[in-house]
This record gives sequence, C-alpha cells and structure tokens, in this order.
Amino acid sequence: MANSKKPEEKRFSAKKFKEFLKNGLWVYKTMYSLSPRDSIIVVVSSLITSVIPTLTSFFNAKFIDELIKVSQGKYANITEIGLSSKLIIFLSLGVLFQIVKTISSRINRFMYDKFNRIHFRKYEFEIQKKISELDISQQEDPDISNSIKKAQENFFKIQEFARASLVFIEDLISTTISAVISFTISPWLGITIIILSLPNNYFFSKFIIEIWNYFNSTIEESRRYYWLRGDMQSEPRMPEHKIVNSNQTLYQMAKEIAEKLWAKEISIFAKRLKSTIFSSIINIINTILISIVLINRLIKGEITVGTFSFYEGTLYDFSGRFDYVVGQFLELFDFSIYITYVKDIIDLKPAIKSGDKIIDIENAPTIEFKNVSFKYPKSKNFALRNISLKINPKEEIAIVGENGAGKTTLIKLLLRFYDVTSGDILINNVPIKKLDIEHYRKLISALFQEYNTYGELDVKTNINIGKYEQKMDIQKVKAAAEKADAHTFIEELDNKYDQILSKRFTGGTNLSTGQWQKIALARMFYRDTPLLILDEPTASIDAEAEFKIFKRIYNFMKDKTVIIISHRFSTVRNAKKIYVLEKGQIKESGTHEELMKLKGNYAKAFEKQAVGYQKD
Repeated sequence: MANSKKPEEKRFSAKKFKEFLKNGLWVYKTMYSLSPRDSIIVVVSSLITSVIPTLTSFFNAKFIDELIKVSQGKYANITEIGLSSKLIIFLSLGVLFQIVKTISSRINRFMYDKFNRIHFRKYEFEIQKKISELDISQQEDPDISNSIKKAQENFFKIQEFARASLVFIEDLISTTISAVISFTISPWLGITIIILSLPNNYFFSKFIIEIWNYFNSTIEESRRYYWLRGDMQSEPRMPEHKIVNSNQTLYQMAKEIAEKLWAKEISIFAKRLKSTIFSSIINIINTILISIVLINRLIKGEITVGTFSFYEGTLYDFSGRFDYVVGQFLELFDFSIYITYVKDIIDLKPAIKSGDKIIDIENAPTIEFKNVSFKYPKSKNFALRNISLKINPKEEIAIVGENGAGKTTLIKLLLRFYDVTSGDILINNVPIKKLDIEHYRKLISALFQEYNTYGELDVKTNINIGKYEQKMDIQKVKAAAEKADAHTFIEELDNKYDQILSKRFTGGTNLSTGQWQKIALARMFYRDTPLLILDEPTASIDAEAEFKIFKRIYNFMKDKTVIIISHRFSTVRNAKKIYVLEKGQIKESGTHEELMKLKGNYAKAFEKQAVGYQKD
C-alpha cells in the first residue's frame, strides 16, 4: 500500500539553509564524539593541505624568475651560485612545502579511512541496534518503516558529508586566496569568471533537487523491490519456490519495479550530462580570456615569466575552483538533507514509555484486564472491546477464537508491545504503564506462532539466547531440550548441541519446521520465568508430539502462570479456564466442561474438530 502522505519536495530556503548548518555541526560533533584526537588531526591536516598549494606555486614562480636570471649570468656550474642565493632558497622552500603537503595529505587520507572503516562502522552498528530497540508499534508503522529505510540507505551520507565538507573547506580557502589574487590582477576578469560559472551551478542545483525528489517519492516502491528480492533468496521459501516457481513471479514483479525506477533515475542523469557539456563549452571561454589577458601583460613587460606562470595557475585555479566550490556546496546541501533522515531515526524515542515501578519477578503474578479496549494506530475499528478478565497466580488459562478475534492482540497488550486505548492492565495490582518495561519482561517467556530461528548459531546458543547475559549452563540447556521433546533429535545431529543449524554455513544442517518449533519451545523452558505465554506454539507439530509437549508443559508449570492460544481443543481443554473471543469481545468463559454444557460457540467448534479427529 502506498504511503498516504504526499512526498515532501525539496526546495532551497532560509529554513533549509539553517537545517544545513545544524546538520553540518551535528556531523562534526558526532565525529568528535567518536574520536576527539582523530577529528582534530583530520581538520588540521585538511587546513594545511588547503594553504600549501598556493605557497608552493608562489615560490615556484619566484624560482622560475631567478632561474631566468641565473641562466643569463656568467656561472660555469651550479656550485658557483651559492647556497644563500635566492634560486636555492626558493627551490628549497618549494620542495619543503611539497613535502609538507604530501605528508599532510597522506595523514589526512589515513584518518579518513580510519573514520570510514572503524569509527563510522561502529556508529552505524549502534544505530542498527537502536532501530532494533524501537517498539513493535513503531516497526509496524509504514511512515516509520519508510524513515528507517531512508536512514539505512543514507547513513553513508554522514561519511560523505564529513569528507566532502572538509574538502569543501580546503577548496574554499584555496579559492578565496586565488580570488583575492585574481581580482588584484584584473577585477573585470574575476567578475567575468564568476558570471560564466553561474549556468553550470544553476544546472547542478536543478539536478540535485530532481534526484532528491525522485528518491523521496519512490522510497516505498524501493522498499517493496528489496523485499521481493529478499523473498526470492529466502531459505525457508526455497522449497515452495522450486515446486510452484514462485521465485519467477517475484523476480518479474521486482524487475518491473526496478526497471521503472532505474529508467527514471537514468533520465535524470541524462539531463545532467547535457548540462555539463554546455558548461564545459563556457569554461573554454574562461581559458581563452585568461590566456589573452596574461599574454598581453607579459608582452607589455608588466609581469615576469615566473609571475605569468603563477598568475596563470591562480586564474585557472579560480576559474575551475569557483565553479567547483559552488557545486561542492550544493552537494553538501544535498547530503545534509539526507542526513536529516538519519538524525530523525537517532532522535526517535520508543513510543512505549517505561515506568519506574519494580515488581516481584520470581513468582507468578496476578494479571487483570479492566474494561480494556484497543484499536491499532491508524485503524478505525477496535480490535478489542471492553475486555475484563483476571488471571490468578499459577493459573493455566486458554484463549480461543477464530482468526481475527483478537487473541494475539490481547497478548501484545499484556507484553506491552502496544498501550491500551482505554481501560487498564494491572500486574500485581500495579498499572502496567507504571512498570519498568525491561524489568517487567524478565517475568515473561513468550512463544509466538512465527517464532525466531537462528540458523547462523548452534543448537545450544539457540536455546540459551533468551538468557544470553548469563553464563550458559549446558545441563540446563539439555534439560530444556528434553522438556520440549527436542533432545532425542539433537543427539542424532553430527555435532549434537554444537551443530550449526543452516547448510549455508560450513558443516551446518537444516531442521524441519517441527524441529525448529521444539528448539523455540526449549528456549522458553530454558528462560524459566513465572509467566509463560504460548501463541499457537505447536502448530507445526503432530498431535502425538503436541500431547507429549503439553504434558511436560503442565508438569513444568505447576508453580507458574500459563496462557495458551491454540486452535487445537485437545490443547486447551485441560486449562483451568478458557476464554472464547469473538470480534474482540469475550463471549464465553469457563472450564471445558462448563463451556460444553453451554452449547455455545466453543461447544460447536469442539464438536466439529472432534468429528474431524474421528474421521482421521
């Protein structure tokens, strides 16, 4: 679905210029925070590099003039000139400045590489961590998803801005020096150089605006392209791809999007090419004018050959650099606007605000929903209405209902992935909004139907990952695997608990869907918390294995609270209380026997399923 918001268009304005300055300052503050010493070295080496060329050119010009004088003298060889002569002094200074420039530029390049390969990579990694810590509600928001995509695609612009801005400062200093000298030589020629550079800068500014507006207006199409491309290569999707050739469908869909985007992008660059050809012709006029003015002054005897060389280099430098510096500024302006995307994500705070209340996480809690209603952000319809229920410590309850009835939504509210629209949820009589989120979630183990698989990790780490901050206890890992009915097949693997679980890694293997689900269950058992939430936990496991697992679950959870969502009534019938949801409301509740006596929706659904089992 396309973003309903009209894409923002880029325009140059005072507000944008202020933002440009703020973003530039932010980049340098960020660099300084990453490494104060390296930042100072980068800036200082850049400044040295910017001044040295003009000094070198000046002393080279003086050297040429002295060389002409020497060539007209009566010296038999260079030894007769003397070390104190101007020729030797100017030559030495030219060489010295060249050495300083070489060392400074090498140090500068090394520091750039260090920032790009170490400092900025660390920073990007921290930003990825921050994105992973955003709330579920934010991750599911299309606008925020677009912003995340923009930030991820444009993080490199921070590095580019840092590099380009320092190069810009170098060139700006050099251009300012050459401008002063150029206007000293010929004011009207300096003005002419500036005027003739304007068309190229105008075309370049149009190009930057057009490419930015293209990127901003196609971000969601770009996201869809990368999703389709990723689905083509997804390991879990490979079997179906091979049978029904669905990867070809995805390929065609991705190709259509890409070709449309790429065609638009190349058309923008084609316009840029035409404008640069026109600008190049104008630059030739500058070259001709400079040559005419300087040759005329040389013929008149107003300047020496060395001064001619220095002025020619300076004027050419000014002609090229002025045009280039304005282009650099426009490019920096462009980078700055993309940097705003990264800053927006960095500045983004979790939507769910943590409280500061700490509760007991060692014992099963009392959970109470008090007249809870909820609708998802940007949704007009309520997913839950007036839900009131109480779960006592160490109670085993089940929630059943058709797809879309609100079962998983109820759990998401309990896990505080979202905040209720109205009403309240109490944990040990404390409103859930007042609890410290991180501490509260240590109370809970939750396994959803779409559980995580970590093919890049071995078996024991897959099980231990829920309590990775603690030292792994391999005996507890094996005990958790036994409870999840996973130990037997793990022992049959080549490397047992050290087995990598993807064939895409050397020595790895693939597990079946049912085996993966048992690993995920083992992870919950290893976590060993007072509250266990299971949302369709055995959907991919056969009925016999499910019976064994739930027998273990009920034995394991005698002193814990268990909340189960399942479509199989053989699973939920043993719960102490069952809640039947329909269109976001509790329609029935009670034990299995009580609900069967009601002869309502639960009884009808149970009988249908029972008939199905009997036929099987």
